[in-house]
Parts: sequence; structure tokens; C-alpha cells
Amino acid sequence: MVLDVKVKKGDVVKPGQILAVEDTREEEAELRTTELLANSEVAVRAADVTARQKELEVKRMADAKGNVFTQFEIDKAKLDLDLSQLDMEKAQLEQAKLKSQAEQLRTQISRKQLVSRIAGVVREINIEKGAVVDPQKPAIIVINNTPLWVEVHVPIEMSLRFIEMQQANKKLEFGVMLPSAKQATPANVIFIDPEADPAGKSQRWVLEMPNTQQVPSGLRLQVIPPHLDKVAEAKVK
Repeated sequence: MVLDVKVKKGDVVKPGQILAVEDTREEEAELRTTELLANSEVAVRAADVTARQKELEVKRMADAKGNVFTQFEIDKAKLDLDLSQLDMEKAQLEQAKLKSQAEQLRTQISRKQLVSRIAGVVREINIEKGAVVDPQKPAIIVINNTPLWVEVHVPIEMSLRFIEMQQANKKLEFGVMLPSAKQATPANVIFIDPEADPAGKSQRWVLEMPNTQQVPSGLRLQVIPPHLDKVAEAKVK
């Protein structure tokens, strides 16, 4: 169950920011109890004291002169010492088990926190306080338009010429005119569609560019081909 939704549509979020949390009160209560027991040294100390007591008893029998103790009594004292040492190891293992359980509970609690992995803007919220999370659809969608990807359909003859330039290790840098910009922003090629359009007149290229102005996606932009000497200074005619 969703305990709280900490953002709303349009909020700007940072990486690591908590977007929503599920109800973790039961796990947190169990964690407090488990940590209390895991951090307690009482059982280990009690087993250690018992082992040292049994060790002293064996030593006292070994140091005794004459036939004060029977062989049966000596053997039993040694077995009691062995058992007390095993009890101490058992107490240490139990403490380690409790620490492992506490770590598992902390992991469970952290997994019930929806954290943004990127910086961006909250576009969609599909959960609400008190509701059960639907695992079939995203709870919250965060959009980041930096960097911005630009699709451009390059005429096939020009596209083939650019591909030849690229194969010759010549740097291809397109220019993209953002809204209200006086200069083009350089954009690098990140993908060339291996298939032309059905009519064979153009080929899809995908460009990547910085988007410090947070220009929204979906806009139509003017793109300057890379045959200009200085793309950053190019002007749209």
C-alpha cells in the first residue's frame, strides 16, 4: 500500500530523490527488534563466562594431587568444557544471523521507496496515497530531455554522401536551431537507420545534443547539414 506520494506533476526532481513510499511500518518495527537483539552481547558474553568457568574446572582437576577425582569426573568436565565452547560459537552464529536479518529488512524497506534515478521533470503519476501499486505499469514517469535526441530524415543522396564522409573518418556535426536561438547548437550523430523509407527518398538519422534550456521533446526544429565550415555560427536562411 502506498503510504505517501512526495511529488506532483511538473515537479523537477534530482537523482536519488524519493518520489513515493510504501507502508513500511511493520518492517520498521521488526527491524528495531532485530537490531536490538543483533547488537546485544549478552548471549555471547554469558556463553564465554560459562566456557571460562568450565575451563577453570578442568584445570583444577588437572592440578589436583592424588586420586581426588575419578577418571569419569575428569572426562565429564572436559566434555562440559567442549559443550560450553560450542554454546559460545552457537551464540556468535545467532548474533551474525540476526545482523543478516536486520540487513535484509533494511533492504526490504529501501525497496519500498521509489527513488528517481535521473534528474528530470515528473510527467505522469499513476499511484495515489492508500492505493495498492500496480506492477504492470510504471508508478511515476520522470522525463529528462538532457541530452536531447533529434530525428532528421536526410535526403538519400545527401545521406549516402555523409556516410562516405563518416567512413573516411571525417567528423560529422549537424547544427540544430532551438526556438528563439540565434545560433545553431552542434549535434553529434548517434544512429543511422540501416533502412531507408519505403519510397527510398530519405534515411533517418538520430542526433544528440545538449539541452540546457530544457526544450521539450516533440517540437519541429530546423537542422543544418554538416557540410558548413562552422556549424555553431551558421544561420538559417
